Amino acid sequence: MIPVLRDYQIADLEKLRLAFRAGARSVLYQAPTASGKTVLFAEIVRSAEAKGNPVWVVVHRQELVDQTSRALTALSVPHGIVAAGRFHAGNGVVSVC
Repeated sequence: MIPVLRDYQIADLEKLRLAFRAGARSVLYQAPTASGKTVLFAEIVRSAEAKGNPVWVVVHRQELVDQTSRALTALSVPHGIVAAGRFHAGNGVVSVC
């Protein structure tokens, strides 16, 4: 099932895009637990991958590597995994580590 962004996620996504268009190089997105942060940034990664822009998603726990991989798979984003004991190069454009 392809995740559908909720209204507040769509609004937040537009705010993030506006910040980047305004020249911000680093933007922090904070939201409550279970608010769909992974789905939101998976959509950002999907958009970047579609344009051929390289993306590294860096997380600090194995569970988050798996969660991120599932979210990207749900959006049909080809990706690789680089983690302790695991390596799958994927398409070389998107990597989760």
